[in-house]
Amino acid sequence: MGEMMGWLVMTFVLLCAAIVQSLLPPFICLGQSRPPLLLAVVLYYALRREDDITLVAGLQAGFFQDILDKGPLGYSALIFCIIGWTAGRFRRVVVVESLITQVFFGFIAGGVVVLGGYLMLRGSEFTGCRPSWVMMKMVGVSILSMICTPVVFLVISKLDRLLGNIEVKEEDILDDFEYGS
Repeated sequence: MGEMMGWLVMTFVLLCAAIVQSLLPPFICLGQSRPPLLLAVVLYYALRREDDITLVAGLQAGFFQDILDKGPLGYSALIFCIIGWTAGRFRRVVVVESLITQVFFGFIAGGVVVLGGYLMLRGSEFTGCRPSWVMMKMVGVSILSMICTPVVFLVISKLDRLLGNIEVKEEDILDDFEYGS
């Protein structure tokens, strides 16, 4: 029952993130970027769960992202899975609860998503943009990702604790905004 609840919670969180991300207005000054909530969810599962869960989160988030972007299906899923798998390699060597860790991974992943998508779709009908626009979009998504990733981590972590999907350690009882230094 507990494992099934974890899968259901992840799917629910991804669906909610997709809906909220689609409703948020784009920031024109940041390359018409929207806060990458789906990417932040993938990072959460990459740094908090095992690889199989991370890859499923990447596939689901990528599928939702491709639908929102009206692009070819599968490109974002591949990029999200690569980012999730790569971030997951660091889960045992970083302090996941640290705000600095979350901001860092959010910033890097935001730029990689844009650059990866551009390189994969370069030359197709879906990318008719100049490299300068891609750079502006990379910076915009990176900035928004480093802002929204800690918020997404906090929300999902609280939901997981509430539903019993993660153990509450004694040191975690402190206020959630008191991240490790």
